[in-house]
Amino acid sequence: MPPHFRFSSQAAADAQRLNEELANLKAELAEERSLCGTSKAEVHELRVTWTALEPLEPSDLIQAASATSEVSRLQAELASQSNKLEQLQAQLEKQAVKAQEVRAQTLPAYADTLAQDLQPHWCATLAKDVQACGDSELASPLKADAFCSRPIVGRRPAAASLPALPKAISRLRAEVCVCGGSGGIGQPLSLLMAMDDNVGELSVYDLDFAMVPPGGVAADLNHLEKKVQVKGYVKSKEEKAIDVLGDCLKGCNLVLVPAGLPRKPGQTRDDLFKINAGIAKEVVEACAKYCPDAVIALIVNPVNSVVPAMAELYKKKGLDPKKIVGVTTLDGVRANKFVAELTGEDPKNIEVPVIGGHAGVTIMPVFSQDKHAAKIAQSEIPALDKHVQDAGTDVVNAKNGKGSATLSMAYAGARLGKAVLAGMAGTPTTECAYVMSDVEPGCPYFTSKARR
Repeated sequence: MPPHFRFSSQAAADAQRLNEELANLKAELAEERSLCGTSKAEVHELRVTWTALEPLEPSDLIQAASATSEVSRLQAELASQSNKLEQLQAQLEKQAVKAQEVRAQTLPAYADTLAQDLQPHWCATLAKDVQACGDSELASPLKADAFCSRPIVGRRPAAASLPALPKAISRLRAEVCVCGGSGGIGQPLSLLMAMDDNVGELSVYDLDFAMVPPGGVAADLNHLEKKVQVKGYVKSKEEKAIDVLGDCLKGCNLVLVPAGLPRKPGQTRDDLFKINAGIAKEVVEACAKYCPDAVIALIVNPVNSVVPAMAELYKKKGLDPKKIVGVTTLDGVRANKFVAELTGEDPKNIEVPVIGGHAGVTIMPVFSQDKHAAKIAQSEIPALDKHVQDAGTDVVNAKNGKGSATLSMAYAGARLGKAVLAGMAGTPTTECAYVMSDVEPGCPYFTSKARR
């Protein structure tokens, strides 16, 4: 044997030991592979994937560092905004406490002032509505009858001395009655009043021989998308209104009376007085008994005669004759429309006061008091005067004796009615009406501006 193939016994032992250790290592490696479940193919796949990854460039490291810095800045800004929000919430809580203190101081005073001016029959309704909204401080004084003894015409709280009205009492929810509500004027008038947000209850009254039963009118109006509750009331010709209209009139704030017979061609307003005065008297006497504090708006021709007669009737009963109001609003409505036609202006921007009375030459439009009407040539004024004065007769003739001005009269009556209710609700309003007056010496009754 060559010298380099000769091993010492010690070398042979070392080789044997190394072979054994290598065998042990292989066994341990096999065991580890079986535990992790990784095959050679999987290991190869992982190596290929790792090799495919591109190494990071220095610019990538710079962008990553910049992004980390931006995140840190946004986190700091968010922390700052959170602190500001906490401060604002603290301020809001302080303001809420202060507002509650102011509310506690002002609402009782409000309730006292309002209760002195509201009528008894709707103080309780207001208190109920306010209490339903959670305003117990405002509701409690309104319940007291002692605060609700004053009539509806009287002192209103000075707007400048009180803060804005709470929303809970911003509307009146008044009780309104339309006597003659099934007629040509009464039906559209009832419709227009039912659409007024200040009206909570509407009574429609008429005779049993009316073409449309008042109950049918009420049923029809109750389908409107309004909170108003409408009821119909009927009586026979033989019955007296004062005996049967208690439920209809009791608690009313406003009574509109489009009752009586209409004019026919060739018939004057004076011809109607004997008939229509009796009809008006029956209604007014019933109002004196069941709703003496209500405003009674008469749409009964001849207004110039019927209103003074009914006002004197009220005076004899110890009631306020100024509660009796003659509806002459249609004269002003016509004057506004005719001026608009001449000038091209929008009628809603025109307000011509009409004074005097409600018949023929007693109807006196004061065109000079409106800035648009004042531009009309003086030579055209006499014809315009006559156009307004004869407008009612023109409608009667145009209908060939089958009616008078019904739709426009309903519009005008609703305009006056809405103005009255707005005034009751605390909004000062002005309309021309035929009332007991001292504005013109020698004319105890006169159409002039009446402020509610």
